[in-house]
Formats: sequence, C-alpha cells, structure tokens
Amino acid sequence: YKPAEENLWDPASQSLSEALTLSMRILKGIIFLLIVLFLCSGIFTVEKNEVAIVLRFGKVQGTKADRILKPGLHWTWPYPFSEIKKIPAKQEQKFVINSFWYDTTGKKERKVPETLNPVEDGYCLTGDKNLIHSLWQIRYRVSDPYLYISNSKDPGTLLKKMVCNSIIQMTTKYS
Repeated sequence: YKPAEENLWDPASQSLSEALTLSMRILKGIIFLLIVLFLCSGIFTVEKNEVAIVLRFGKVQGTKADRILKPGLHWTWPYPFSEIKKIPAKQEQKFVINSFWYDTTGKKERKVPETLNPVEDGYCLTGDKNLIHSLWQIRYRVSDPYLYISNSKDPGTLLKKMVCNSIIQMTTKYS
C-alpha cells in the first residue's frame, strides 16, 4: 500500500505520456484539417455559358426542377462520391469530321495528293462505286442537358459516330 500523494510515475514515463498526448492532439488536428480540405474540394463553379449536373454514384441528383445547376458557386460531395458533368448550354458547339478526307498530317497544304493510300486516306463509296473525299463540319446546340448526359457516358463521341454512320448511309444512295 502506497500513499495517494506520492507520484506513481517516474520522470521518463511522465515525459513519454506528455509526448504521446501532444502527438495525439497534433494527429487529431491534422485529421480535422484533412477532413475540412476534403469537404472543401467539393466546391465548384459553373461558368456563364454552361450548366452542370451532379452524378452521385452514377445517378443524377435532384428533382426535375433542381437537377440542372445554373451558373454560380455550388457544393457537392467530392470524388469518389460525386461527379460533376458540365455541359455547354445555349451555345453552338461544332466539330469537324475528317474521317473521309485524305491524310494531311505533317503536311502544310491541303492539296489533293497524286496517289491515294487507302490505309491512310479516308474516303467513302458512292452508290455508283466511286470514291469521294469530304470534310464535314457539324454544328449543334444542347437543348436538354439531362437527356444529353443521361443517354450516354460520352455523348460527344456517340454524336460523332452517329453522324459518321449517317454520312456513309447518305453517300451510298447517290451517284
């Protein structure tokens, strides 16, 4: 039996206890700071000519009235919980399809070559079995951002493939 007033810790144990207490406080502070930084990484802005849709675990969030986010500052759960899809809205988009044109990589001019290489040069067959080369510039506007995002994971690539298929079908019908 030892009296209560007597210090039960030797100086080394007391110093170790203080160091561990201080280390735990610092570690808790670091963890708290990391949590705050993680939550702040969910802050994003939508620019003037675009709208955004938040996907949480791959599903569109919000009701029909509020699922499309207007320009301004917004917050959502950070990655990997949520993903932000920004869509250019009410602004004309365009892309060029050069799959049916001859190869011009590394060449300064767009002059027709003397011979064509079917492996490198693009072409399309017409209905009377002739070859044609063509460049296409497609212009479009996204009228419904929800449908634009929800029907495909990569709507731009899908649109390009659909246009290419339509070009091929169209050219086979003409002489």
